[in-house]
Amino acid sequence: MKSGIIKETAIVYYAPTRGRRYFVKSAAIKNEAIAIILKRYPIEHFEFDTGHSYDIRYDEPERFERMLSLLSYKIKQSLNQ
Repeated sequence: MKSGIIKETAIVYYAPTRGRRYFVKSAAIKNEAIAIILKRYPIEHFEFDTGHSYDIRYDEPERFERMLSLLSYKIKQSLNQ
């Protein structure tokens, strides 16, 4: 039996805004879209003096899902060209 470490080449997809590599294209597209949305609408952590925090994913879930689906579609279309 042959044992040892061998070198293999695999296709990976890189999401530049997120800064990560993914083995699945759909995961790269989704996480790239989320990173773009959160770059535009950053998470505001809880402030004790005002009692306010903001995260578009939880405060406006319908809007976030709509933005995510449209942006994912646009990214997917740009990859297919």
